[in-house]
Amino acid sequence: MKVLISIQLAKQWEEVTFMSEAEESLKLRYPFLNTFSLDNFSSADMLDYALEMMNKSERLLVLVESHHEHADLHKLLRFFNILIRKQPNAKVILLGKHKMLEKMAKGIKDNFYLQPDKEARNTIADCLFV
Repeated sequence: MKVLISIQLAKQWEEVTFMSEAEESLKLRYPFLNTFSLDNFSSADMLDYALEMMNKSERLLVLVESHHEHADLHKLLRFFNILIRKQPNAKVILLGKHKMLEKMAKGIKDNFYLQPDKEARNTIADCLFV
């Protein structure tokens, strides 16, 4: 299963959008993807479903969009820890800045992409899904 998990990190829930431009672009480019979106305000059930999708995936792209550098990651720590330990071939794209996530991503440094432009995002996704 080819999976795109989109995560938005915000300081306040009002900053979270229904679907970001980057997520929409990837969904249009790869309509065959199984996709799931969540944010740092999501319930435990939603996080469990994201973990289930991650575990079932053969190929995984995680798109993280940080609206605030110090957005609380507390609810998502389990997700990122499992991602780093059990999905070493997953690709993670971070749009925006988040110091804690950048530190955590050192465990997957070869598959972690910080602030790529749209063309670079497409190239990363093409390597994974095409």
